[in-house]
Amino acid sequence: MKPEKIHKFTRFTVFMLILAIFTAFTSVTVFADELPDIREWDGESRLRSGFTYIVSEKLLINSDVTFPANSTVRIVSGGEITFTTAASVNVYGKIYVEKMGRLFTSGELTVRSQGTINISGEFLCSLSSKVRIMGSVNVNPNGSLDTSGEFNLHTGSALENSGFIRFLNSGNGIFSGKLTNKEAAHLRIAGELKFSSSGRFENAGIITVTDNGVLLNSGIITLETISLVNRFGTFQNTESGRIIDKNRHPTVERYWLSPQAIELEPAAIIHGIDISRWNGDINWEEVGRTNIEFAMIRIGFGAFVDSNGVHHKTDMDRRFREYIAGAQENGIEVGVYFYSYAQTLDQIIDEAYHLLNMLDEFKITYPIALDMEEPREDYIDNPSEMADAFLNIIADAGYFPMMYSYKSWLENYLTAEIREKYTVWVAHIEVPATTYKDRYYMWQYTWKGRVSGINGDVDLNIAYRDFSAYIKHHGLNNL
Repeated sequence: MKPEKIHKFTRFTVFMLILAIFTAFTSVTVFADELPDIREWDGESRLRSGFTYIVSEKLLINSDVTFPANSTVRIVSGGEITFTTAASVNVYGKIYVEKMGRLFTSGELTVRSQGTINISGEFLCSLSSKVRIMGSVNVNPNGSLDTSGEFNLHTGSALENSGFIRFLNSGNGIFSGKLTNKEAAHLRIAGELKFSSSGRFENAGIITVTDNGVLLNSGIITLETISLVNRFGTFQNTESGRIIDKNRHPTVERYWLSPQAIELEPAAIIHGIDISRWNGDINWEEVGRTNIEFAMIRIGFGAFVDSNGVHHKTDMDRRFREYIAGAQENGIEVGVYFYSYAQTLDQIIDEAYHLLNMLDEFKITYPIALDMEEPREDYIDNPSEMADAFLNIIADAGYFPMMYSYKSWLENYLTAEIREKYTVWVAHIEVPATTYKDRYYMWQYTWKGRVSGINGDVDLNIAYRDFSAYIKHHGLNNL
C-alpha cells in the first residue's frame, strides 16, 4: 500500500470515529432529556414543574404548598403526607397515593382544573378539612377516601370511584360535578351529601345511606341495573332532582298490568273516595265504619306556576303520609293519583320518576293513576304521547297504571290506542250513568258526596273490579 493511501485512510478513520462518538453522545443526551428528573421530596423544598417526586417516609407539613402543573408526586408504600390545619394546598399537577401510601389533610386542599389525585392507598380528610375538587380524583380498586369534613365537587370536575368512599358522621359535601361509582365500588354516607342541579351521579356499584345519613338530589342520579342501594336514612330528590332507576325488576308479566287482563276478572261494585290535602282533617276510624272500601289519595303533583306567579316544585301532597297511614290502619285499601302540570314530554317523564321515588316506601294495593286535565292549549307536546310515556314508566316499574280525567278530556285528547292500552278511571259528574264511549273500570260520579268522618264535600267513586285482590294475587305494585 502506498503512503498517500495510508494517509487518506487514517483521516477517514478518524473522521468516522469522531462522528460515531458525536452520535452516541447526542443519543445519550436526548435519551437523558426524555427521562423525568426523579428525586425524593423532603416536604420543605419547593416543588418544580417537570419533576417527579417520591415520598417514602412520613412528612408533616405546616406551611402552604403548591403542586405545580406538569409535576408528579408519588406517595409510595410506607410513605405518608400529613397537611395540618395551618397548611393550604393547591394541586395543579398529579398526586399518586400508591398502595400502602397515605395522604391526610386537616386544612384546605384544592385540586385545580388541571390537577389530579389518584388513590390506590388512603386519602383521609379530618373534621376540620375543606377539600375542593375542580379537576379530577380517581379512587382505584384498592383505594379509599374518607372524609369527616367538607368535601365539594365543583362544576366540570369528576370523581371516579372503583374502591371505597365514606362520608363519615360529620362529613358533608356538595357535588356540582360528576361522581361515577363503578361496579363493585362502595359509597357509604353516614353524614350528608347533596347533589346540586348540575350534579350528576352514575352508580353501578353499592350505595349505603346509614340510619343518620342524608343523600339529597337536585341533579340527576342514574342507578344502573347492577347497582345496589341500601337505604336506612334519607335518600330523596329536592327541587329539580331526578333519579333514573334502571334497577327495577318487576317479577310479573306486562300482561297483568293491562285492561285486557283486568277485564277477565269478576265484575264488582266497590265504593271509594278520592282525596287530597284540601279535604282537611279526616277521622279515619269513622270512615272505616262506613261502606267506603278504598281511597285514591293524591300522592303529589308536578311543578307549576300559580296565578300569582309563584313557582312550585314537584312535591308530595303534604297530607299524604297522614292519610295513607289513617286509611290503612282502618282497613281501607289505598291507591294513589299524581296530578300532572307537565307541558312537555320531558317534563312528564321527570314527573314519573319523581312519583316512583315517592312510591318506594309505601304499600299500595290499588292502581297508580295519572291525573291530566289541563286545557289543550297548555300542552306543548301531544298529551296522548305524554300520558303514554308516564304510564309506561309506571308499568315498567311493576305498578298497575291507570289513566284519570274527565269524560271529554279522555275522548278528545287521548287517542283510542292509549284509551285501550291503559285502564281508565273516568270523571263524569252528576249523571245517572256515564256515557264515556270506551271501557272504564272506575267512575268518579260526584264531587259533593258525604262520608262520616270527613267534613264537607268529598269525591265519590265506584270501582268495577276488586283491584286490591287482583294486585295482591299477581304480585303487582312490588308487593
